[in-house]
Amino acid sequence: MTEVEKQAQQWIDESQYLKMRDLGVRLGVTSHVIGRLLTEIGLRENDKPTDKAYKEGLVRIERCGEWPQFRWNERRIVPWLRSHMEQQEQVHKAE
Repeated sequence: MTEVEKQAQQWIDESQYLKMRDLGVRLGVTSHVIGRLLTEIGLRENDKPTDKAYKEGLVRIERCGEWPQFRWNERRIVPWLRSHMEQQEQVHKAE
């Protein structure tokens, strides 16, 4: 693999990590809803990612000045979020 190809691959790998706001845009909900869903599926606690989220490579931290930015792996987390949203819809329909 050439140096240019390595850099391109690194960009592709890194570009899959999104802020909760951007995940919300993908799913048509707000970042607050994304945060709640991540908490409900055990990947977020006290407004921070859980150890499980880190161990499974679902999240990483990027610094933006003094504040950490949590970025979520879009390819891996979106299917979980969609599945959880569908389950919630079915529960509400049954009520």
